[in-house]
Amino acid sequence: MTQFRSLSTDEEREALLDATLAVLKFHVLPAWRLSALAHLKVSEEQALLVLAFPLEDEIEPAPVYRL
Repeated sequence: MTQFRSLSTDEEREALLDATLAVLKFHVLPAWRLSALAHLKVSEEQALLVLAFPLEDEIEPAPVYRL
């Protein structure tokens, strides 16, 4: 099983936020900046949990049932 670890430091998350905001031409008010950074950190932690879940190669997605 592959081990995943956080690839982001606080500084890297800040750089990611700044770059994303620039590309999307968004502006975050200074009062919301810490909340946006906290969201990035939580999202990364959740992604690491999903990536760490072991799945066998032969696992198939569940079928989609539509009514």
